[in-house]
Amino acid sequence: MENNTLDSSFIKEEKGYTDADLANGFRRFANSLIDTVIIYILFVIFIFLLFNSNPSSMYSDGLNYSIYLIWLAYYTIMEMTTGKTIGKFITGTRVITVDGEKPGLKTAFIRSLCRFIPFDHFSFLGSPCKGWHDTIAKSRVIYENKRDVED
Repeated sequence: MENNTLDSSFIKEEKGYTDADLANGFRRFANSLIDTVIIYILFVIFIFLLFNSNPSSMYSDGLNYSIYLIWLAYYTIMEMTTGKTIGKFITGTRVITVDGEKPGLKTAFIRSLCRFIPFDHFSFLGSPCKGWHDTIAKSRVIYENKRDVED
C-alpha cells in the first residue's frame, strides 16, 4: 500500500531519487527570485500590449488581478510542460512528483495556487528543503544532474 502522508520520504526508491537529491534553499531562493523578475517582465509586456493605444484606461480593477493570473499561468504552464520554470533552467533544478514523474496539470496548478499562501517563499528554507507548495502538491524540486547534489 502506498504511503500518502505528506512528510514521508518523497520519492519511491525505484525511481532512483532520495531526499539527498532535493535542491538546497539557496537554489530554491534563486529560482523564486528569477521567476518573480520574469513574471513582472511579462506583466509589463502585458500592460504595454493591452494599453498601448489608451494608457489612461490602465487603472481598471481587472488590471490589479491580472498579475495573479500571469503568475498562475506562468508557473502552471512551465512546470506542466517542461517540469521547469526559467529560474529552474538557470539553476539546474526541476520539479518532479513524489512518484518521480514530470508534474501534470493538476500538480502544476496546485503548486501554483499554493504559492499564494502567505510566507510560502520561506517554507523551503528548512532541511530537507520542502516548501509548502511542494508538500501540498506532493512534488519536490531536485537537482537536474546528480553531480550537482551537495554533500
